Parts: sequence; structure tokens; C-alpha cells
Amino acid sequence: MKLSDLIAVLPGCRVKGRTDIEVTGISLDSRTVRQGYLFAALPGSRSDGNEYVDEARQRGAIAILSQKDISDGGRATYLVVDEGRSALARISDRYYGSPSKEIEVIGITGTNGKTTVAYLVRDILNHAGEKAALIGTIEYLIGERSIPAERTTPEPPALQAMMREAVREGCGWLVMEVSSHALAQHRVDCVDFDMAVFTNLGRDHLDFHGDSEGYFNAKASLFALPSLRCSVVNLDDPFGRKLIGMSKAPVFTYGLGEGAAVRGIEIERRGGGSRCTVLVGQERRELMLPLMGRHNVYNALAAAAVGCCAGIRADVIVSTLAGARPVPGRLEEVACDRPYRVFIDYAHTDDALENVLRTVREGCRGRVILVFGCGGDRDVTKRLPMGRVAARLADSAIITSDNPRRENPLEIIAEIAKGFIAEGKKCLQIPDRREAITEALAQAKEGDVVLVAGKGHERTQELGSTIVPFCDRDVVMELLKQR
Repeated sequence: MKLSDLIAVLPGCRVKGRTDIEVTGISLDSRTVRQGYLFAALPGSRSDGNEYVDEARQRGAIAILSQKDISDGGRATYLVVDEGRSALARISDRYYGSPSKEIEVIGITGTNGKTTVAYLVRDILNHAGEKAALIGTIEYLIGERSIPAERTTPEPPALQAMMREAVREGCGWLVMEVSSHALAQHRVDCVDFDMAVFTNLGRDHLDFHGDSEGYFNAKASLFALPSLRCSVVNLDDPFGRKLIGMSKAPVFTYGLGEGAAVRGIEIERRGGGSRCTVLVGQERRELMLPLMGRHNVYNALAAAAVGCCAGIRADVIVSTLAGARPVPGRLEEVACDRPYRVFIDYAHTDDALENVLRTVREGCRGRVILVFGCGGDRDVTKRLPMGRVAARLADSAIITSDNPRRENPLEIIAEIAKGFIAEGKKCLQIPDRREAITEALAQAKEGDVVLVAGKGHERTQELGSTIVPFCDRDVVMELLKQR
């Protein structure tokens, strides 16, 4: 595509250089630039893309998108804009031919539950005879391809490329997890969302958004899009009720309380799941959900509400949910030939940790032994609350490293431990995650449950500036074999 065609969607762009040149790709990462690419030199949280312009040019970049009014003597064409991220979204959409206009896009946002809801919705659509792609925290599923996810919501060039691929693969639907970062950073600008889903709002990402209001407003922006045909909202969440008056589209609610369009009643634990009655308008359906916990009942109701809005029959929705498979790293039980049980989970907020601890407690004949930590370079305000939840709900707790990144792991652990002090409880502090898991398994006796929380599906650990292989599931299985 000609650079002049991309510039056409950037009103106010100041151009320095030729525009009659062919652009063969778009990238924010200088390491992935190839001949003919446009390189977006944008400021990031750790570095400024303008520092890598020389490298990008050496790799073949013919155009540079920047917020800085600079040039390099004509070696590349410079596109100078006031807001680089929104400009990147617009040119990415243009380059890939606005694929979201050719596919039904469902955006799912909220603090907890996004991933499980996304998988359940995709399954419902597929079982109804539709073909759905998925973009989320664990993986990107397009046709027969599974691509490991680098982030929950990709940057615009990758996102638009995957949407175009989904269209080529004949997908009529795209189910997408939409993070608050993605909304604030304009990653999903120009995406024509047909449906928006809100699960809940808890404490998370306050390091980025500043406060709870900023966090909520970022998520609420998804519901202000003019392209929406329907908004699906958790009526039991106070922020969900607030969203009802803010949505630009008709609202379809779900929950356990009176007034929800899709409502769950008569909930009881059954084996490794829950039995409940689902009310959809005048229809009443019995559901045996094979996913543990009250929070998963909410996830199932959210998916059912989306299915209703998509025009799928209630019997298809309920039969799909009855056959739901556990999502990787979400209260996932590790195969264990011991008299105790072991679960891994992604819980990394205080309310998510409380949900999974209460869930495993329900089926536990002995003690609940918890291993968890908090990520470094992230929201510090949730550390003490997570410590307090663990102190109240776990019988034995081991605080360890999550992804400490550039922070001192001992300082992170000390901040979590303040929650135990506040509750008058004790805990073990073992910074090495493998050693912490080893200790938890050594403590476990008949009837106990070991819960390893925080990383879930992740297969690496970030230590300083180094990323090392580490998967909780694999480590647990290895240690069990050794024992």
C-alpha cells in the first residue's frame, strides 16, 4: 500500500519526505522491521521508540511515525503526529482494510473472568454452527492456528493483522479480551465492536490508571462506542449498574439477583462443579456446570447472556456450558496420585484470590495450603489486601516471588506480609518459587488442597531484566514425580 494512502487517515499529520513509496508492513518493534516497513517510534513505559529509529532504518524502514518533530536528512519519510498511538491504530486499520467491519466482534472487559468468559462464548458460537476466532490472555485462536499470546490485547498492527486473517479463514465472529491498558492506549481504536461485555471491577492496574475512577473510565469507554449493537453487563456488580446508564447500546444484564435478564438461581455445589437453574426470560433451564466455584457460575451466565444477544437458542447455550472444559491456568487441577489435591490458578488480585480460596475450601476435607506472590513493577496497592485475604482464608500460606521484574522480591514479599500482620496471622516467606512449591507439597497430607496462585497458564518468570522458563503446572508435576 502506498504511504500516501495511509497518510490520508491522519488529519493534521506533518510529512517530511516522499509519500509515493510502497509500505510493506508496520511495526512498533525495531527488531521486527523489514524492508519497506513503517516504524512507529512511540514512547513506552521503559523506553522511547525514537531511540531505535537508526536500527529500524538499517533494517529497511522507509517511513517513521513519531510524535517528535525530527528528520534524518531524507533517509526516511517522517510522519509527525500529536498522538502517536491513535495514529498507529488508524493506519493499521487502513493498511489491513478495516477487517472488523467484515466480522462480528465481541469485546470482553473487566478485572476478573475475561478469559473464561471468552472461551465459553467461543464454544457457544462454534457449537451453534458459527465459526469464531479468539484473542485473549492465553492464546490467539484463528482457524486451526493457536498462537501463544504476548499480551491480552495486541498492539494495533498485530491486532488488525489477526482480524484480517480471521476473515480470510471464514470466521464470522471474533471474541476478544479487551484490557484497560488497551483501551487507554488506543490499541482498539478503529475496531468496530458489535457487542461489549463487562464482568466486574476490582482492584488492579492502579499503577497505570492512577485510581479506581480512572480504571473504571478506561473500561467504560468500550461501552461508549457508536458501533455497539448490545452491551452485556453484570447487574450484581456496582460498577456494572453504573455502566447501564452509560452504555450507548441496549443493555442485556446477567447475575444472581432480581432483575437480571439471564439469572442463576438455586445454586449448589455438585462434585467438581455447580448445579443451578438458569432463567432466560420465560425459559427455565437446568445446568450442571463442570467448572468449580461461584465465580464460574457468573462466567457461565455472562457467556449465556452473550449467546442470547447473538440469537443462539437456549438449549444450545446450556448444552455447551454443560460440556465446558477448564481453561488453562484457571483453577486447573494438576493430575496427582496423592491423597491430596493440587490446583494452579491465575488469581492476582485480592477478589480473585478470595474467589478461588473459597472455592477450593468448599471441597477440602483438610487444610488449604497456599503459595502466592505479587508481580513487580505493577500495582502495589493490592499487595496488602491480597495478604489479608490469604491470612483469613488459607490454613497455611507461603509468600513467594511471582514475576518480580525489576523490583526486589524481598521487598514485595514484605509488603504482602503486612496483610498477615494486620490479621494477626503467620506465614512462610520463601522467595524462590520452586522452593516455595516444594515446601507446600511437603506440608500436604490426606484431604488437603494445595493452591499455587498468581501465574496460572504462564510459562516464564520475569526476574530483573531476564525471562526464564517457569511453569507452575510443570514444576508441580516434576516435584510430584520426584516425591
